[in-house]
Amino acid sequence: MSSKAKKEWIGGLVLLLLIGFVGTSMFGYETVKAAMNAAYVPLSHKEPMSEEALKEGKPLSALLITENQEHISFIHMTVNKEDSDVHMTNIPTASILKERTQSTEQLVNNAEQTLGVPIDYYVMINQKNLKTIVDKLDGIIVNNPTLFTHDERTFPAGEVKLNGEETLAYLQPVHEQDVLSAHDRQILVAKAIVKQVATIPTFTKAKPILNELSNTVQTNLTFDDLSLMRKHYKAAFASVTKQEFPKTEAEVQQLTSKLQQKLQLS
Repeated sequence: MSSKAKKEWIGGLVLLLLIGFVGTSMFGYETVKAAMNAAYVPLSHKEPMSEEALKEGKPLSALLITENQEHISFIHMTVNKEDSDVHMTNIPTASILKERTQSTEQLVNNAEQTLGVPIDYYVMINQKNLKTIVDKLDGIIVNNPTLFTHDERTFPAGEVKLNGEETLAYLQPVHEQDVLSAHDRQILVAKAIVKQVATIPTFTKAKPILNELSNTVQTNLTFDDLSLMRKHYKAAFASVTKQEFPKTEAEVQQLTSKLQQKLQLS
């Protein structure tokens, strides 16, 4: 994977780490830090990784939660610098979302029980807010890799201009097995938003967009955590492995063993 692609995946941890994706060069360090920290909501049942652990590049585990209209999806990530690998697993919604009114704390607990491994960080993204952002930007242009149809809309391969409503449809998984591809489309949308924001001539006009982005994300990652990750975890993004959640109990046990090894728990 090229260095450019590595940065995209690292930036992919906020819209997957969208606020960090915007960059301090555009808005200034303190402004971006304040916006990121506005999205910070800790987990009460555990402490985040220490600064020392992040500086050492210790393996970490993260849950990516994406809400899009009535659909919610879950992707688990292990990031292991020694293996030079990021492992992503699409977890069936029914395995985690037992009730519609569950708290983030409960969702993380359910994911830990389903996978059999602890989770250090979560990132929750409410894509509904993106409609407002994209419309304020007068649309975005994404470089769509593959033609597909969803919700009676066809998205051709190549450059596609999207308004806010079309962006929500573009990001929504077509089916349960499309969650990982929808995650890839989310990164394309993040890049397109950043590119469009860069065309705004003045900081005063651009700042409301950054504030809106901070309302899109909830996470127990701080700006300082993200800064350390960007610095110390580059080697982990040499490879990205994706898999669907296994169907049999024996295969689930194999997955748990694999994740425990990647997190150096066994």
